[in-house]
Parts: sequence; C-alpha cells; structure tokens
Amino acid sequence: MPFRGMFTMLSRAKLEDLVTSDDGPWVTLSTPLHGGGPFAKQDQLAFRRLVEDARSQLEARADLNGEARVIVEELEEILGDREIFRAGARGLVVLASPHRVERWHLPNEIEPRAVVDARPHVETLLPLASSSAHFYAVSLTLHGTRLFSCDRHAARELPLPEDAPARLEDAAGWDIEEQHLQYHPTTPSLGSPRHDAPMYHAQGGGTDDRDVDIEKYLRAIDAALWEAIPHRDAPIVLMSTENVEGIFRRITRLPRVCDAFVHGSFDHAELDEIHARAWPVVEPLFQERLTRDLERFRDARGTGLTAERLDEVVLAAWDGRVDTLFVRRGGECAGVLDERRREVRTGDALRDGEVHTDLCDRAAADSLAKGATVHVVDDLHVPFTGPVGAILRW
Repeated sequence: MPFRGMFTMLSRAKLEDLVTSDDGPWVTLSTPLHGGGPFAKQDQLAFRRLVEDARSQLEARADLNGEARVIVEELEEILGDREIFRAGARGLVVLASPHRVERWHLPNEIEPRAVVDARPHVETLLPLASSSAHFYAVSLTLHGTRLFSCDRHAARELPLPEDAPARLEDAAGWDIEEQHLQYHPTTPSLGSPRHDAPMYHAQGGGTDDRDVDIEKYLRAIDAALWEAIPHRDAPIVLMSTENVEGIFRRITRLPRVCDAFVHGSFDHAELDEIHARAWPVVEPLFQERLTRDLERFRDARGTGLTAERLDEVVLAAWDGRVDTLFVRRGGECAGVLDERRREVRTGDALRDGEVHTDLCDRAAADSLAKGATVHVVDDLHVPFTGPVGAILRW
C-alpha cells in the first residue's frame, strides 16, 4: 500500500528525497482551490478532470499497465476525500507513484496541470522550500499569538505547539484586571495598518512584576515560534503594538525579524488582511535581494563562475555547484539528465522510449535541495537568453 501524507511545509531534506526518488513513474497533479465552502464541489470536479488527464497519459504508455492501475486507484481515492477540498487552502499538489502518494496544501494560487514523468514534478512546491519566495507574519498581542506562512500571493495560518501559552494570563498565572490597564488610541502614522488599534500600558501597583510576567510570556511565545517555524532564514513580519513589539524584539532568538513592523492588533483579522498588511514590509527586501543577485550574475560573467547553457546549469545543480539559480518564469525544457554518463539530452538527442522530465524544474529542485537560492524571474529582468542561468560556487 503506498504511503500517504498531507503536508504544508517543504524542508530541503524532503525536497532532496523527492528529487532523488527512483520509485517512479510519477504523476503530479496541481490544481487551484478556492478556500472550501461552496467552492469545494467545484474544486473536486476540476481535480477529477486532472485525474482523467493523467489516466489518459498513463494508458498511452503501454509499459506502465500494472503501475498505472495502482496510481489511478490512489488518485481516485484522493478524489473521494471531500475534506481535502474543504481545508481552506489555495492550491493542492498530489504526487503519486506506485509506492508513494503525497498531498500538499499550498497557501498560494497555482495553475491546473497533470504531468506524468520519471520523477515528481516539484516546481509548484518550490516556494514552500525557498526562503527567497517565502516569509512569515506573526500577530502578537498579550491576548494571543497567530503565525502565518506567506508568499507574495497569499497567507495561510499555521498551528502553534500545544504547550504555547494562549495569552499572558496562561504564562503569568494571574488574571488581568481591566483597572490596571490604561487605554489610549494610537496616533495614525504613515504605513500604519489600522488607525483605531488601542495601546495598553500598565499603571499602579505591581508594574514591575507585570513587566516580568510579560517578558516571561513573550519568551514562551518565542520558544513556540522557534519550534513552529521550519525556515528560520525567511523574513518574519511582526504585527503588534509598540510596547509588546519592543520587548519581543529584544528577547527573540529568531534571526530575521524585519526592522519594520505592522502596528495594530490582528487577533481576529482575515487572511487577506494579514497578507495585505504584511506584504509591503517584505516586498522591498525580496526586490533588493533579486536586484543584488542579478548584479552579481552580470559582474561574474566571463569569470567562469556563471552558467547559461541548459546542460551546464543542470549538471552544476546536480553537483551542488550552484550558488544562485535564475529560472525564467514559465520556462520549460523537456529532456533527460543521464547521471551515470553525466549527460543532458534534449530534442533529437533523446533516445526512443526515453522518459523525459522538465530540466528547468530539475535544476531548481536540485539547487534548492543543496542549499542554493532560487529566483523565478520575469522576462524583463532576465540577463540571459535561455530558460535558466546560474552563479556557481566553483
């Protein structure tokens, strides 16, 4: 019986496991979702069409009769699981071979696609593993903490560990009395996400003890976030009030908390609002990094530390020599990486009956699995003529 799993985060180790898997053939189904609710049935029907597409591709390959039957049975079982389409995600990716089946919920929108290949087609999953395309947002108040995994398109709420304190009282062991808190409205400022967010300051007896309790609470939250965030090299946007934000920034171990933060209380905000408030904080960071890496690519041309030919890039990625990879958005090239011969074959060089793969996807997956930065770039920014380019480590 194939292994089944549902995932939302992709570690480099997991990515490398998928890239090097040799238990194919693989069917990769990518389908957009619309958040569940009344759209769940519509999404389920769209997934059914992808299953039929995959079935046709498998049946066209006479050498896969027995394996094809196993894969199709697994896909039909997933199709019958209505909860998968009600989960509130924006995308679903299913990777199925005769021996493994994995299901991935994505927080971002994706294009529908059915691919039959010798290996899983992981391009759609790359934002889950690439810190250059991924960030976190943390809504942090004394009354609760929420963690969100985000990319440039959407936000998805992630669970905190069960032992994380839900509010200050849980960590401090006492009840907040309203008379000990003084309320005043915040002053609107440029870029502030909301102008009616209250700020609270302690007053009266026990202030020093309360400050100690607040720090204790925030240290517990920091420990919970440390455990819940798998990609700690990704930027983290704080969404909080000034008094809480300052203390948390002083004590946190998280290495990439953004200098700018979103002022306000977002205990009950919808995902769209979370993303709309957090994205402007990190957008300049992503653009700055891309601009810097493209400039490095241009400067390194002619030194032997760049590659632009597809075969050179694919082999360098497999060897672990890629430092930074650029993939042209929508770029795709069918071919084969013959690891034993260290040969990349495309077009007329492909042999009869040879199962090809998307070499752009292969280069990106190999690069990420071996610690490289991967950028998906638009034509406007591409400084090379082919579908990929790379800065090499050596």
